[in-house]
Amino acid sequence: MMAGNLFNSMDPESLCQCAQLLEDKRDIHFVFVGGGSYKQQMEQMFKSRGLKNAHFYGRHPFEMMPLFYEKADAMLLSLKPQKSKHLDVTVPSRLQSYMSAGKPIYAMIGSGAREVIESSDCGFVVDSGDYKGLSEVIRNTYKDYKLLEQKGQNARKTYEEQFSVNIGVSHFENLIN
Repeated sequence: MMAGNLFNSMDPESLCQCAQLLEDKRDIHFVFVGGGSYKQQMEQMFKSRGLKNAHFYGRHPFEMMPLFYEKADAMLLSLKPQKSKHLDVTVPSRLQSYMSAGKPIYAMIGSGAREVIESSDCGFVVDSGDYKGLSEVIRNTYKDYKLLEQKGQNARKTYEEQFSVNIGVSHFENLIN
């Protein structure tokens, strides 16, 4: 599942190619929950290729998101390859949201988010744009329920230790003092 705004910078073309490579696995589905500037184009991109393993559920109130997250086996994170080093270290806010839900993460992203995911051992990361690599990682791990559960637990633990509101407030108070 990918949740949140859908926009061109998330590399919808690579996500579509990844879904296409996994179409033979009838039990793998790409679920997109959210609106955004690229939702219609993305939906059309998947539809024009006849992909039946992608589902778009549109925008929903923030309060409903835990219900969607609960149903997901894993969360999906991606950004297009960045030419600029300072953009390559981007850590999208949805990463913390995914981690707070205690879900394993499949990511096709740059070095900033890679560092968070790898250091917390909460998911699987390939380079931005590497849809073949992402499809292989998904294919090789999606039925390893124990591994996915452990990655999800690691995600939640890291969120609580590094990204929770209480930790943020504490860091802010230390800066002020």
